[in-house]
Amino acid sequence: MLRPAFPRASIVLLVLCAAVAIPATGCGSGDAPIVVLPAKLDFGRVMLGQTRRFKFTLRNNGNRTVGFSARANCACLAVAQSLRPLDPGKELEFTVILATKTLSPKKITGKYVAIRTDHPDQGEIIVPAEGEVFRAYDIRPTKFDWHTMDGRPKNYEPRTVIVRPVAGQSVEYEGLIAMPDVFDAKAEPFGDRGLKVHLTLRKGVFRPIGRFNAQLRIRLKVTLQDGTVFRDEPIINVRGRWALKPPPRRRR
Repeated sequence: MLRPAFPRASIVLLVLCAAVAIPATGCGSGDAPIVVLPAKLDFGRVMLGQTRRFKFTLRNNGNRTVGFSARANCACLAVAQSLRPLDPGKELEFTVILATKTLSPKKITGKYVAIRTDHPDQGEIIVPAEGEVFRAYDIRPTKFDWHTMDGRPKNYEPRTVIVRPVAGQSVEYEGLIAMPDVFDAKAEPFGDRGLKVHLTLRKGVFRPIGRFNAQLRIRLKVTLQDGTVFRDEPIINVRGRWALKPPPRRRR
């Protein structure tokens, strides 16, 4: 029976490195001039709509000054500052920001930051991102058409937004952020730790005649199962046509 020329553990390690295309630094080589610590961006669990920052360090183990540039393969990742040249034996800490608004509630896969160096022996370093985006609540609807604002009673009937927490979370209403001079908002409990938020057009409000589009933001306090508290501001899109003329000014 023929035995392999290398131990099995070595063969597995080589296959893993080839499969994920990680540079030498990612496979534990101590000879790489530039080392990334830690070797991956672990954002943990992030609520959908929130941002999360992660700091990591570049270390120059070589004998020459190295310049850097950074790019991400996803609009959800951004490097918070420019990367200055790094002298031998020095370290540089920088921040990557994860924005989850464009992501789906699932595990983060296939996202990374690529750091390109001008070192002749080391080109691009791939720093993979991992974590999980989760949805803490569901909100419906997210848009209303108020049609024609002409002062008739139906225009002052409330529109209702329902907020349902997911998987044991809870939500509380804290206020209306945008256009409180035009709209009122009142909340009441709904279901299992959910909310009904009633939006009402204020009476006696006058605006320029014509179509309008507005974005209302309601502030929510979200408490997760582990007791962690977030503040979130979901957007409610409102559109319609203003036809109610302001009263004529009285002449003195």
